[in-house]
Amino acid sequence: MIVGRTVGKAHERNRVRRRIREALRMCVANPAGIIVVARTRARAADYWNLLNELEGLLAEPDTGLGRDRSD
Repeated sequence: MIVGRTVGKAHERNRVRRRIREALRMCVANPAGIIVVARTRARAADYWNLLNELEGLLAEPDTGLGRDRSD
């Protein structure tokens, strides 16, 4: 998970990181291998918004999840 300094100070980045980590646990049984890049708007989002956004992204058929990227 990548949360850059543009998101805010350390405590804000850590809060975003914790919220995204927990939302991933709710969406996926094994979130290992999933890369999430948090942008500035993630700071203002609450847990439920992040959860809904992640569920929507993971439900898209062309997210690349489960595909072999060696081609």
